Amino acid sequence: MLRLLRDEAGNYIVPMTILMPALIGFAGLGTEGGLWLYQHQSVQSAADSAAVSAAIALGGGASGINAQAEAITATYGFVNGANGVTVTVNNPPHSGNHTSDGNALEVIVTRQQPRLLSGLFGSTPANISGRAVALRSGGTCLLALNPTANGAINASGGAITNVVGCSIYSDSNSNSSISLSGGARITALSASAVGLVSQSGGGVLTTTPTPNNITTHATALADPYSDVPLPSHSTCTASLSFSGSTIQTISPGTYCGMSISSSSQITMSPGRYIFTGNVNVSGSAVLTGDGVTMVFISNANAQFTGSSRVTLNAPTTGPTAGMVFFGDRAMSVGTNFTLAGGSSFLFTGAIYVPRASVQISGGSQTATPRCNQVVADKINLSGNGTFANSCAGTGARAIGASARLAE
Repeated sequence: MLRLLRDEAGNYIVPMTILMPALIGFAGLGTEGGLWLYQHQSVQSAADSAAVSAAIALGGGASGINAQAEAITATYGFVNGANGVTVTVNNPPHSGNHTSDGNALEVIVTRQQPRLLSGLFGSTPANISGRAVALRSGGTCLLALNPTANGAINASGGAITNVVGCSIYSDSNSNSSISLSGGARITALSASAVGLVSQSGGGVLTTTPTPNNITTHATALADPYSDVPLPSHSTCTASLSFSGSTIQTISPGTYCGMSISSSSQITMSPGRYIFTGNVNVSGSAVLTGDGVTMVFISNANAQFTGSSRVTLNAPTTGPTAGMVFFGDRAMSVGTNFTLAGGSSFLFTGAIYVPRASVQISGGSQTATPRCNQVVADKINLSGNGTFANSCAGTGARAIGASARLAE
């Protein structure tokens, strides 16, 4: 160093002068590269969080998952459509290993980064992107809201209930919050109870694919549809009654009740049907409806008996999206909705009757693959039934669902 300082030949000054711009350039590019790396980490974190959150919200339709993803990315400072930011949500993903999985959701966050020194090599902004894929799992198909009842979810009489890919949950703090007896069997993804689970008389609760995935002393699960207002309605003017071999299509409205018997075949046009009196479907009658919500005022209820066949699909959008039944919250506790006898009840969406009991007895059946939710004060199972969690795009809400990053 002393020799360098004493050297007066100037041989070091010339190469240093020549190399200085390059050295400064490398330092500048290194700094800009570090900034890009930092931005990529931020964009990727936003994509990861948005994918998980939106996957949990799957079931509310495209607008719901888009809004959820955009709300999450905004908390990271990436607002869709602002400052060169684009947030793309795909369900199922458009690339990767889950392009055919309806429970998979892809979020791509892209930000245009203005160039600094690298602008010497190109004038267009650099696109910095983060991509994440999350898989939704779980969710609750059967939820009993009663906080104290014995057997809030009760299976007896040899009932065989398959809860495919979803869980059962009881908010009751009773020692028999979930009760199985008389040879009844329930198979579910998991089971949770605020109180305890009682298995007696050959009753068996099985969880799959994880054995013994049963949680007791759990935290109560909130009513997932509590914020949905009861639809306004007019005074009913007539009851509907069909018998014999009647074939008819009916329109939405407010009715004093409805009876369908014998071999009648009734089709419900899309919309909301308000019932201030009971609905009874019996015999070998057939009732079908797509985009339908049946609203029960006060203590009105539904009874499906005999060998009747009922197929109902909830609307996917609108105030009652995802709801097949909507029971008045002023309904008396103990009001009963029955699926009994040899009836076949196939529904897509939620039976939401928060003050009533739902009884599935006899040979009643639901079917898969569908989105089947029962949210009631109590749920009694004494017949066979299958419930599934294929709720993406149905409008039904995710009840206690979880999600994990897959890509």
